[in-house]
Amino acid sequence: MTENQNDMLNNVLNFTFEYNMNLLKEKFPHLHERFKDYQPKQFKIALDKSGELNIIGADGNFIYSENPKQVCEFQAKAYFSNPLKSIYKLNPIDPEKQPFDYIHIKYMAEIARKGKEIVDESLQFNYEPLTRYPLLSVIGIGLGYHLEVVAKQNIDHLYIYEPNPDLFFASLCVVDYRKLVDRFTQDNKTITLLIDNPVDKYIDGFQYLLHKFGQHNSSCMPVYKHYDNELADQGLKGFIKGLNYFYGGFGFFEDEVVSLKHTYQNIKAKNKFLSEGAIFTEDVKPKVFVCGSGPSLDDAIEQIKKYQDKALVISCGTSLMPLHRNGIIPDYHVEVERTDHVAGVLRALDNPELLQQTTLIGMNTLFPEVVEQFGDAILFLKPNDGGTDLIRVTYRHGLKQVYATNPTVTNGAVGIFNALKSGDIYLFGCDYGYKDPEQHHSKHTGYYKTYKEKKVTAGVDKSTNIVRDGNFGGQVFTNHVFDWARNSVEYSIRHHIEEWEDKKVFNCSDGLAIDGAAPLRPTEINLDDEPVLDKTMIKQIFNEISADDKLPVEEWEKSIHQRGLEVVKLIDDILDRRFLEVDISPEQMFDVAQRAFYLMMEYEGGKGIFAIRMMKGSLTYVFSTVLGYLFIIKTDKLRRQYINHVMPVIYDYFEGLKQIFIEEFMPALDNEQSEAK
Repeated sequence: MTENQNDMLNNVLNFTFEYNMNLLKEKFPHLHERFKDYQPKQFKIALDKSGELNIIGADGNFIYSENPKQVCEFQAKAYFSNPLKSIYKLNPIDPEKQPFDYIHIKYMAEIARKGKEIVDESLQFNYEPLTRYPLLSVIGIGLGYHLEVVAKQNIDHLYIYEPNPDLFFASLCVVDYRKLVDRFTQDNKTITLLIDNPVDKYIDGFQYLLHKFGQHNSSCMPVYKHYDNELADQGLKGFIKGLNYFYGGFGFFEDEVVSLKHTYQNIKAKNKFLSEGAIFTEDVKPKVFVCGSGPSLDDAIEQIKKYQDKALVISCGTSLMPLHRNGIIPDYHVEVERTDHVAGVLRALDNPELLQQTTLIGMNTLFPEVVEQFGDAILFLKPNDGGTDLIRVTYRHGLKQVYATNPTVTNGAVGIFNALKSGDIYLFGCDYGYKDPEQHHSKHTGYYKTYKEKKVTAGVDKSTNIVRDGNFGGQVFTNHVFDWARNSVEYSIRHHIEEWEDKKVFNCSDGLAIDGAAPLRPTEINLDDEPVLDKTMIKQIFNEISADDKLPVEEWEKSIHQRGLEVVKLIDDILDRRFLEVDISPEQMFDVAQRAFYLMMEYEGGKGIFAIRMMKGSLTYVFSTVLGYLFIIKTDKLRRQYINHVMPVIYDYFEGLKQIFIEEFMPALDNEQSEAK
C-alpha cells in the first residue's frame, strides 16, 4: 500500500470512528466517555497479508484467518440457519397427581399436553424456521461485519456483549453503528450494548431486560458467540449456567392469593416485622452459621457444636431436626415457604419446647400456624409478592424487604443476614445438590423415616439432569431448584455485600461450588481466639429493629377492595374476545403476549403495582410455555393449530383467576355479579 493509500484508509477509519462517537454521545453517553480517548492495549486494527482490514493481537496473530468480511457473513448466515438457543418447555403433567388444588395446574397441563401432542405430530416434517426472536444476544463484536446480518433478522431486543474493550474500539472504526441502532429503535425494538464488563454483569443484564420487556421473552433466547477466546467462552458458559435463574420463580396468581391470606392473618395477629433500616452496627457484627439440611451437614456437626457460642446458629427449614438430634439449639430459625406443610414438618419434631426457645425469622407469607409455634417471631417482606405489594400501597410502613431470599430456606438466611450487614457467614449443609442421589439430605433429618411415619408431606427431587463443579473439587448432581438456589446465593453475595464491608462468606459444604464463597472445610475453621458472642444483646437488637404496631388491619381490608378493582379491570382488558375470532399467526402470537404485558405495565409507577404483581407470574408462565412450544413445533400450519387450541384455554384460565379473586377478597362485588345474573 502506498503512503497516499494508507492516508486515505486512515481518513476513512477516523471518519467512521468520529461518526460513531457522535452516535455514542447521543445514545450511549457512558460509552462515549469511556472510548473518546481510548488507547488499545492488546488488539489493534491492521491490514493482513491480503490487504484486508483485520485485527492483530499483541502476539502478532490476526483474529480472522481469512477475509474478515466473508468470514463474518458466512458465520452469521450459518448461525441463523440453526441458531443455538435456549427454549422454555413445560412438560405435560397429570393434574390428578399434583399435591395442590390450584386451577393453574389444570390449564397449564392442557397447554403443555397439546403442545407435546402437536410437537410429536410435527416430527415427520422438515423444520420451517420461526424467525422472530423476542430476545437475541451476541457475544463478541470483533470487526462487526456479522452485525449487518444480525440487523436483518426479526429481533425484538438485541443484546450485544463485548467483554474486550480493544475489540469494541476496533469496531468503532468499521461498523456503521447508527444504521444498526436506528434499526433497533423503531417498531418497539431495542438494542443494548454491554462493553468491558464481567460475566456476572452480562447475566444480570438478561434479568434487567426480561424484567423491563417481559419475562415471557425468555421463551426463546438465542445466543450467538462470534469468536472463541476465554472471555467469550466465559460469557456463553455463564449464560448456560444462569438459565435456571432466568426460568425460575415466576409464581402463579394462586400463589399470590395464598400470600394475601397469610399476610392478612399475620398482620391481624400483630406479629413483629423487621424495620426498613434494620442493620447491625459497626461494633456488633456477629458471625453467622447458616445450617441447611444437605448431606454434608453431618460432617460439620462437631464444629458447629464447638463454636456455637462464638456465632449465631441459624437452622433453616428441615435442618432443625438434625441440629436438635445432635444437641444443638439454634438461636434463630428461618422459614420462607408459604405452604401449610411446613407446620407439619415442625410438629414432627415432637418438641414444642424447642420451638418456644427459638426465634423464628420468616417471610410475611408464612402459614400462620407456623408462626404460632414459636415463642418469638420476626417477619420480613418478601419482594415481588402480592402481600408485600398490598402493604406497600396501603401503609406508610417503613418495613424491610429482603432480596435474594428464594427459593430455599438457606437463601432466606443468607439474604437476611447479608441485608442486616452481619459478620462473616459460614455455610453448613448448603450443598444444593448431592454426590449420591440416595443421600440427598442429612441422615438425621426426617426425610428417610420420620416424615413418612408421621404422614408429613416433604417431597424430594433426586433428579440428576444437571451437573456442576463441586466446592471441594469433582462434580455434583443438582436439580433446577437447587441450581437456582446456588445462583441466588451468588447474587446475594455479589449485590448485598458492599465493597467496604470486611466480610467473607465461607462455603463449608461438600456440594456445589458457589462463586464468591471461599471453600473451607469444617475442620479448618478456627474461632478459638474469637470472644463469646453476647446473644442476649443480639436478641435485644432484634427487638429494637422490629415492630408490631405499624399495620392496622382495617386499612388492609379497605385497600384490598380498592386495589382489587384494578386487578379485575386488568384481567378484563387482557381478555379481548376478538382474539378468539381470528386466525393468529405464530409471529402475531408474540404481539398478543406483548400486548398483555404492556397492558399490565400501564399500572406501573403507583398503587397499581398490586395489580401487576397479581397477574405477572401467571401471565409469564402461560405465554412462556405457549411461545416456547411454537419454536419446537416444526411447521407453520401446526403452530396455528396449536394457537387456535390454547387461546380459549388461556382465556378460561384468566377468567377463572378473576372469579377466585372476587370470591376470596371482594364478596360485595361477587354478590353484585350474582344479582345481575
